[in-house]
Amino acid sequence: MKKDTVSCPLCHFDNPADTFFCGKCGTRLGIEESPQYSKTMTMMVEAPILERGKLFAGRYEVIEELGRGGMGSVYRVEDKKVNEEIALKLINPEIAQDRKVIDRFSHELKVARQISHRNVCRMYDLGEAEGSHFITMEYVAGEDLRSLLKRIGRLPEDKALAIARQVADGLAEAHHLGVVHRDLKPGNIMVDREGNAKVMDFGIARSTRAKVVTATGMIIGTPDYMSPEQAEAKEVDGRSDLYSLGVILYEMTTGAVPFEGETALAVAMKHKSEAPRDPREINPQISVALSRLILKCLEKDKEKRFQSASDLSAEIKTLEGLPTAERMKPRRTPVPAKEITVTFKLRKFLIPALAVAVLAALGLVLSRIVLKPKAVERSVAVISFQNQTGDAAFDYLRSAIPNLLITSLEQSKYLQVTTFERLRDLLRQEGKPETETIDSDLGFELCRQDNVEALVLGSYVKAGETFATDVKIFDVKTRKMMKSFTAQGLGAQSILDKQIAQLSREISRGVGLSKRAVDETAAQLAQTPTSSIDAYKYYLAGHEKLEKMYFAEARKDLEKAIELDPRFALAYRDLSSLNLRSGDMEAFLATITKARELSARAAEKDRLFIEAVYAQYIDHDPDKRFRILQEIAVKYPKEKDVHLALTGYYEGKRMFPQAIAEAEKGLALDPKWSAALNQLGFVYLDAGDAVKAEETLKKQVAVAPGEANPLDSLAFMYYLTGRLDEAVEYYKQALKVKPDFGCEEIIGYIEAVKGNYGGALAWIDQFILMAPNNDNKGRGYWWKAVYNHVSGRRGQAKDEMKRFQRFAESVGSKYGVALALYGEAWLFFDSGDYDNALRCLSQGQQVIDAMFDERVARPLEALAAFERDLMAGFAAVREGRLEAARGKADAATTAWPGSQGFRLGKDRVLELALISLRAEILVLEGKPAEAIVLMEKEFKLIIPGFGPPVFPYNYYFLNFPLDQDVVPRAYEKMGNIDKAIEAYQKFLTFDPKSQDRRIHNPVYHYRLAKLYDAKGLKDQAAAEYRKLLEDWKDADPGIPELPDAKKRLGPPA
Repeated sequence: MKKDTVSCPLCHFDNPADTFFCGKCGTRLGIEESPQYSKTMTMMVEAPILERGKLFAGRYEVIEELGRGGMGSVYRVEDKKVNEEIALKLINPEIAQDRKVIDRFSHELKVARQISHRNVCRMYDLGEAEGSHFITMEYVAGEDLRSLLKRIGRLPEDKALAIARQVADGLAEAHHLGVVHRDLKPGNIMVDREGNAKVMDFGIARSTRAKVVTATGMIIGTPDYMSPEQAEAKEVDGRSDLYSLGVILYEMTTGAVPFEGETALAVAMKHKSEAPRDPREINPQISVALSRLILKCLEKDKEKRFQSASDLSAEIKTLEGLPTAERMKPRRTPVPAKEITVTFKLRKFLIPALAVAVLAALGLVLSRIVLKPKAVERSVAVISFQNQTGDAAFDYLRSAIPNLLITSLEQSKYLQVTTFERLRDLLRQEGKPETETIDSDLGFELCRQDNVEALVLGSYVKAGETFATDVKIFDVKTRKMMKSFTAQGLGAQSILDKQIAQLSREISRGVGLSKRAVDETAAQLAQTPTSSIDAYKYYLAGHEKLEKMYFAEARKDLEKAIELDPRFALAYRDLSSLNLRSGDMEAFLATITKARELSARAAEKDRLFIEAVYAQYIDHDPDKRFRILQEIAVKYPKEKDVHLALTGYYEGKRMFPQAIAEAEKGLALDPKWSAALNQLGFVYLDAGDAVKAEETLKKQVAVAPGEANPLDSLAFMYYLTGRLDEAVEYYKQALKVKPDFGCEEIIGYIEAVKGNYGGALAWIDQFILMAPNNDNKGRGYWWKAVYNHVSGRRGQAKDEMKRFQRFAESVGSKYGVALALYGEAWLFFDSGDYDNALRCLSQGQQVIDAMFDERVARPLEALAAFERDLMAGFAAVREGRLEAARGKADAATTAWPGSQGFRLGKDRVLELALISLRAEILVLEGKPAEAIVLMEKEFKLIIPGFGPPVFPYNYYFLNFPLDQDVVPRAYEKMGNIDKAIEAYQKFLTFDPKSQDRRIHNPVYHYRLAKLYDAKGLKDQAAAEYRKLLEDWKDADPGIPELPDAKKRLGPPA
C-alpha cells in the first residue's frame, strides 16, 4: 500500500492519507495503533453468550440479557457478594484482544469512577474471567433513549427538556472532574420509569478512541452525534459533549437528526460545514426559545456554544419555568446598543439578586410551585376496626386493617388520607390520654377538628375458614352513612390477597370519587406492602418499638417479618435504620439496598423515604435527598416525619433558623411529638442556645414520662455542656426506666474523662452484662481494651481487643473484626511496636475490602490509607526521622477521606489528628513556636456524638494516638517551663466550658511532675507522681515511667 494512502479495513478501498472516513463505504479510518483485525468476518472470535442463571466470574448470576451493541453484550446480573443487581458489559473479543485498549479502559475507568452523580450511571470495575473482559456498572431499570424514541417517536417539549437538563447536570459533574464523554448518543442515555435520566459509558468512549464496532464485529462509523471537531479529529473538550447533546435534543423534539447522508463520511462532513435546519421547520410545535437553545448547542465554533454544561442546564431550567405561551414568543427585534447594555445589566444583576432574595425568604415556596400537590377531591380517615371474631389472637387486625387501607388509599391522587399517626397527634393536641384504639365517637371528634370529610369505620368476623371484613363510610358533618360494603375470603390472609383492594375501591366510590378517578387508580389501590398478613403484624410491632428506640425488641419483630415475607421493603427499611444506629455499616448498606430494590411494592411516600436514605448513604448525594424530602413535604402536607428529616438536613448545613422552622412545623402537627422536641433541643444547643436546649429537652421528658430516650437525651445535653454529674444522674434514671438501654457505656466514658478508670471499667462490665445485642457487647469489649490500656495494663488491653475480634468473628460481624484490628493497631503503636501496629492496620483494611464493593469501599479505602500514613508519620516523629514524617504527613493529606465523600461524623476528628501530626513535625524540626501557633489556631476540639453510627470510630480518633501534649512539650523545648506547666495543668483539669472530652493518659502526670521538679516545686511534683502511681497501681511491669516515678517520689514517709 502506498504511504500516502490509507486502506479501508472493510472494503480495502485506498483513501488519501489525510481522510478519516472511507470514501466508498464510510468506515472510520486512522484508528490509532489498532490491532490487526481479521478481514474475514467468519474468522472473528465470537463473544460468549451468558445464559440465564449462569454464575459468571464466581460472583455474578445472570438474570437476563439487556442488549447488544458495538462494545459487546450487556447483562442484568445479581452480584452475589453484595446481593445487589448491577449491569455487566461483556466486551467483544476483537476489542479485548488489544492490550492497549484494555489498559486504556482500566485507566479511564479509574477516572470515570470518580463521577458520583444522580444523572450518571456509576462505573464500578473492569474484570477478567473465563477468557473474557467485562465491565460492571450500575443497573438502571428502564430503557435507553434510543429505544424510547423508536417506540414513541419524538417527545413532548417538556419531556425532552427534562431529559436534556438531567443529562446536562450529569455532564457538568463529569466535566468538573475533567472527564469528557466523547460518545454521547441516545443509546448511552438510560431513562427509568419515573423519567429520570442517567448518562452511561463514561470512560469507554475515551478509551476506545475512534473505534466503533457493531454487534457483528464490523468496524464502521456512524457519526450522527459527533461534533465538528471530532469529525476533523481535533482536540475535544466539554463543549463537544454539549454539541452532541444538542443533536440529541434536536432528535427528541423533531424525530430526526440534523444531518443525514449515505455514508458516515457524508454525515461527518455536514457536521463540519453545513448549517442545521431550524428544528421549527420540522416540528412547528417547538417553542422559539427551545429552537434557539438547540441551534446554539449546534454552533460549529465551540466558542459560540454554551461554554459549560452548567450554563446549558441553567438555560433549560429557565425554559422549564416559563409558561408554554411565553416560550413560543419570537425574539424581540434588535434594539439600539444602549438598550442592549441596559437590558444585559438588568438580567445579569437584578434577576440573580432577586432570585437569591426570593429563595432565601420563601424557602420551600419554589418547590411548592414546581412540585404541585396532588389534586385532592375528598379527604378521608380510617379508624380502628372492631374484632368480632371472639379470638384475641386477631386483635392486631384492629390497627393492621386500617393501616393497610390507609396505605392503599394514599396511592390515589384524588384522596387526602388522614393517617392513624395523625389522629393520635390530634389526640395529644387535645390533651386526651393515649389510647390503643380510636372508637367512632372519638373518630368523629378528631375528624371534625382536622376538617376531614369522610370517616371509615369497620369490623371483622370469622365463621369457620371464612374471614369477612365490613366497612361503613360516614359523612363527618352529618354522621349519615354514605355507603357500606363487605369483603370476604378464606382466612385472615385473604385480607391482603384480595379484601384490601376491594375495600379500597368501594371506599373510593363511597366518598364520592368519579368512576374515572376510581378506575384510574385501581392498580395502585390494589397494591399492598407485603404478601403476608402475619409479616405485617410483626412489622407494625417492630415499627412501634423502633420509634421508642427499643432496638433489640424491634429487631426481633422486623427480622421475623422478613422471614415471613423476604420481599417486604418496609421491614428492610426499618431494619436498615436499626443497623445504621448500631453502627453495623455492612448490614445497613445491605438492608437499605434491599429496601430500595423491593420498593416498587411500597406506597409512594414510603418509596420516597427509602430513596432519600439511599441518596444520602449510597449515592452520597445530600442534595438529591433534600429534593426528595421537599417532594414528600409538598405531596403529603400532614406527614410529620419529613419535617424531622429536613430539620436534620438544615442542622447539618448549620442553617439553624431553617432547622428550627422545620422542627416547629412538625410540632405544629403534633405539639407533644417527642422526636421533634429531641431534635429541636439539639438544634438549639448546636446554635449556641443552651438555655432553650435544656427547656426543650425537659419538655420532651415531660411529654414521654415512661420512655428512656428523653432522659438519655437530656443527660447527653448535660454531658455536652460540661455538667457531668447531672449527666450521670439522668443516665441512671434512663436505666431505671429501661435497664438495657445502654447508658452504662457513656457513664463509663464520663468516669474515664474524670480520670476514674476503675469506675469506667466497672460501668463497662455492667454494659456488657446488660447488652441486649451483639453490637453493644462488642463495643463493651472495645472499651475494656481502651480503659485497661490507659490504666497501664497493656497486655490485658491487647487481650480484650483480641477478645472483641473473636467475638465479632463468632457473630459474623466483619465490621467488628476490622474495628478490633484497627484498635489493636493503636495499642501496639502506643507501646512502641510500630511494625505490629501497621500489620494490624493492613489486616483491618483487607477485611474492609472484602466487605464492600467499590462504591462503598472507596471512601473506606481512603480512610485506611489516611490512617496508615498518619500512624507511620507519628512513628517517624517518635523515632526522630524528620523527612519520613514529612512524607507521611503529606501522604495522609493526599489520602484525606473528606475528599472521597466520607462522612458519618468522622471528618473533623480525623483532621485534628492530622493537625497534631503537623505540630509534632514542627517540634522535631526545631520550630516549637510555630507548632504552638498551629495548635492554637487550628486545633479546635469538638465533642462528637456518642452513639452509633459515629461511635466508636470518632472517639477512637479523638483519643488515639495518646500524644496529646505537643503544646507543653513545645514550650519545654523553648525553655519556657512555666508555660509548659500551665499547658499541662490546662488539659489535665476538666473545664466544663471547653470542648475537651478526651481521655488523658496518666503518663502526663509523670511529665508534669518532672517539670515541677525542674522548678524545685517538690510538693506539686510529689502529688503528680502519686497520681500516676495510683492510676497505674496494677500496671504491667516494664513501663519505664513507673520505677522512675517511685525513685523520684522516694520511700513513703
